[in-house]
Amino acid sequence: MTVVASRPADFGADMRAALLTLSTRIAEAQHEDAVCRSVVEGLQQAAFGFDGVALFLAGTTSFEPALRASAGRFGALGDDPAELRLALRIEQSAIGELVVQRAHGRSFDKGDLDILAAAANQASIAIGRARLLEAERQRAGEQRALLDTLADLSGELELDKLLRAVLEPQAVPAGSKASASVVARRLISAVSPRQRQIRSGLSPTIE
Repeated sequence: MTVVASRPADFGADMRAALLTLSTRIAEAQHEDAVCRSVVEGLQQAAFGFDGVALFLAGTTSFEPALRASAGRFGALGDDPAELRLALRIEQSAIGELVVQRAHGRSFDKGDLDILAAAANQASIAIGRARLLEAERQRAGEQRALLDTLADLSGELELDKLLRAVLEPQAVPAGSKASASVVARRLISAVSPRQRQIRSGLSPTIE
């Protein structure tokens, strides 16, 4: 990377508008894919002067970054384009990389590095937030499914008969090693007909 003299402190109205648009788009993105698209499309604004932008991101179970979004002529600028890369991090863990390119002969300056560093930092925060929200949605969905199942069973099974069928005295002494497995088998045998009736569309009954 070739570094040249810094830009003036005042980038002008176009630059300020582009920075505001970039920041707003990233902040408003609601999920991981939307964050990735917002970053590359926001950095592709003419005021920044990048010819190509790409975001590579590792998954939650994979350490190998994959291309998640690109804009402009990324990867199609001919031989030896100028390239600037910044890591994306959540806390101390690298989760991906933000890459910008310019056609051969056009270098980057400190202003470009500052812009990219700010974008990478905001993108990392937004991706971390999106992943937390997705994990919460998944947990909430699992809890709703469990509660629906329990409500269905408690509302439609005659629980007193079910409990009597499971807990009625048998030859197995209480506290013996086999007693727990016996109770479990009785519970499964009592509930299984209900499950078969649900699948077949029959009205549930317990004899």
